[in-house]
Amino acid sequence: IDLSQNRYDRNDVAMSLEHDLSRRWTLSGSAAHQFVDFEQNEDRSDSQTVEFGLAARYRLSERQDVGFAIRYADQSFDAAPSRLGAE
Repeated sequence: IDLSQNRYDRNDVAMSLEHDLSRRWTLSGSAAHQFVDFEQNEDRSDSQTVEFGLAARYRLSERQDVGFAIRYADQSFDAAPSRLGAE
């Protein structure tokens, strides 16, 4: 068993913004990018993921709130640079 086959580099970049619309309403958005590079494993493909999200929260009281959120994520094995070519 070659343990180096499971090693990989993973790079994550994420950003989120939150804005209080009023005393009770808060709106937030997020974006993220992830890249996974399998260093020495030729049987595994590299991948990259892009995510976007939007959320709203309503404060019911000092300790309680309700909200909803939506998130979109796209993971691609073809778009990532890969030693295999990902054909």
